[in-house]
Amino acid sequence: MKTQSKIFIAFIATFAIAIAGLFIFRAITDKQNKELTNLLQTSEQQTIGAVLLSKTDFWQKLVKDYSCFDDMVTFVNKPDTTWAKETITLMQSFKMQALWIYNARRQIIYNKFDTSINQPFSLPDGILDTLFAKHSISFFMQTKFGLMEVTGSTIHPSNDINRKTTPAGFFIAGKLWNINYLNNLKLILNKTIELEKIPKDSTQLSSINFYYPLFDWQHKTITYIFIKNDDPYFAIIKHINNTSILFIIILTLIIIFISYITFQRLVISPLNFIANSLIDEDISHLDKMTSNPDEFGEIARLIIEFFEQNENLQNEITVRTSAESGLKELNAVLIQQKEEVRSQRDSLEVQATELSMQNEEISTQRDALEMINSELMQQKEETLTQNEELKIQRDLITEKNTKIIASIQYAQKIQAAVLPSQELFEDIFPDSFILYIPKDIISGDFYWIKQSGSYIYFAGADCTGHGVPGALMSMLGITLLNEIIINQETVASEVLNSLRTRIIKSLQQTGRASEAKDGIDIAIGIFNLETRVLQYAGANNSLYILRKKDNDETEFIELEADKMPVGLHPNKNVSFKNNEIQLLKNDCVYIFSDGIADQFSRATGRKFHQRRLKDFFISNFTKSMVEQKMLLEDSFLDWKGDSQQIDDVLAMGIRFARIGDIDLF
Repeated sequence: MKTQSKIFIAFIATFAIAIAGLFIFRAITDKQNKELTNLLQTSEQQTIGAVLLSKTDFWQKLVKDYSCFDDMVTFVNKPDTTWAKETITLMQSFKMQALWIYNARRQIIYNKFDTSINQPFSLPDGILDTLFAKHSISFFMQTKFGLMEVTGSTIHPSNDINRKTTPAGFFIAGKLWNINYLNNLKLILNKTIELEKIPKDSTQLSSINFYYPLFDWQHKTITYIFIKNDDPYFAIIKHINNTSILFIIILTLIIIFISYITFQRLVISPLNFIANSLIDEDISHLDKMTSNPDEFGEIARLIIEFFEQNENLQNEITVRTSAESGLKELNAVLIQQKEEVRSQRDSLEVQATELSMQNEEISTQRDALEMINSELMQQKEETLTQNEELKIQRDLITEKNTKIIASIQYAQKIQAAVLPSQELFEDIFPDSFILYIPKDIISGDFYWIKQSGSYIYFAGADCTGHGVPGALMSMLGITLLNEIIINQETVASEVLNSLRTRIIKSLQQTGRASEAKDGIDIAIGIFNLETRVLQYAGANNSLYILRKKDNDETEFIELEADKMPVGLHPNKNVSFKNNEIQLLKNDCVYIFSDGIADQFSRATGRKFHQRRLKDFFISNFTKSMVEQKMLLEDSFLDWKGDSQQIDDVLAMGIRFARIGDIDLF
């Protein structure tokens, strides 16, 4: 029998064993199918529950972010529909369909619904009480537009992440579980999803399915999500496939083992015998294989014939190789000697060229070094002479600078003596503040207060320049104001008119082009203790009034200044405008220079601006004046950072409730 026939019979036997193994494998997998179906249903319930919980957590985090927000606290206290439309973008960005915002008194102040809800509707009674107790809530409710998921949270400042303060209001958002939303869940879960109020009997369904309950705000079941898996056995099939692969691997190993034994006996052993004979170059052992009728007997006969022919060829090759080897060795020796001579000649030529170039470079460098050394000696002598001169000038400047600083510090004492004391200001206005920050040691800004009979005069001014020139102008202004009050002037505009005349006269201003345009920007107020009327006149410096109305709303009043300084100006003959206003209890009056508004920020490079100063007063006027001063100073210093202060700073705030020990109202 030939080797091919023997191998064929061996593979037939292996195939029969594989068929028997497959029947055994099928019986085992059928038993596992039922157990795996139950495990899959439990796993599906846990997975879908986690997905729905993650959706709810996302909406809760989103609503908490919007409700823990300083601007939202401001909004519920002072509703601004334009701000809400521009800032609250839940409906556009996150596909929410409904939004309700309540204030702390549980009054609806803002709501919004998208186009799928054509008629606004309210939340169930009692929800706000539950939300107030828990700070956050999430539930489902039935509407005539469909099932809605509602998420709410109490409103707090940005720094109250744990919501310890009293809620300022309530922020509630709703999302419809419409067809689009359910389709999105189907895509995420790869399952059939339906909403049903009462669960049906699902034992007869062919697929793996179950119900997931949804609760209302009282934790009562409001409806169910029916989850249906249209491909229930995909996990089992995967497991069966894995088992099949393992089984096939084992079966393959068995086949390989049987094939190996067969090849070892029928093929490899004869080949090894032939190979060993070839390696040992002893073909005498192959004589006994020449009588075999199979393929290996034919190979043995061919090898013996090949070796006989090879022996004859080797004898002839040996003779020719010996002659060629002698010629090659001689030729190689001659070529090597020729290359060595050529290499040595080229090397000597290169070395001669390099030595010549190096000699030229050394000569050039020596001349250059001698020239540089001469220049350095000359520069050294000049530097020593300059250092002596600079030292003399430095000592002279240091001496002059010390004297100048001493003079300015003494001038500061003089200016402080001219300015009204903080104690005098607080004696007249108990609830008041003065923020006074000179740019240099002395300032061009000044504040002033006087009481004459039933009139109280107060002012805040910004003189041209700062430092020494500004300080001299401020002392001149204070001196002239004191002279004017001695003359019993009780009209604010006439005080400024008189001050302008005296400034022009004192500075001898004539309007020539070469003259300095010195002047004062000032806001002056005169309060009548009998009538409670405040007069105001201003030169480039306005006056703010903030009051709390009976309906708890804030009223902002700005008395605008005339656009001209106290000093020489094209409108020097035009009188300043006199403003009068009847003050009410707890009205807050503010006057200030441009030092805060013009300050640049280190972080952004932008100015503070008067608009930001106005917003500060509106946001803080209900606080005490002492607290307002600290907050304003902190705000200014934070804005400035480590950048240079560009101007003197002055701001004054007065709350009109008491004058000294007397209640005004």
